Amino acid sequence: MTTQELQEKDATPAMDSGFEADLARQREVFEEREAELLARHPGKFIAVCAGEVFVADGDTEVVSRAEEAHPGRLVLLCGNGEF
Repeated sequence: MTTQELQEKDATPAMDSGFEADLARQREVFEEREAELLARHPGKFIAVCAGEVFVADGDTEVVSRAEEAHPGRLVLLCGNGEF
């Protein structure tokens, strides 16, 4: 293996574990407030990013808002109570 291949191999588990941790945290934030969010925003799209909740009429709009507020971060999208 080349040096670059070794570096990429070593970086992959860290990125995967970081991604998994971020995803788990976003799910946790949503699930803690799921009933409240769905009751307050029926039929809306809900996104969680960096622990912050975003709500909009469409999926593209809510993801755009979250990405604008937190560039480069994972966005968890929920529509009608489903991920």
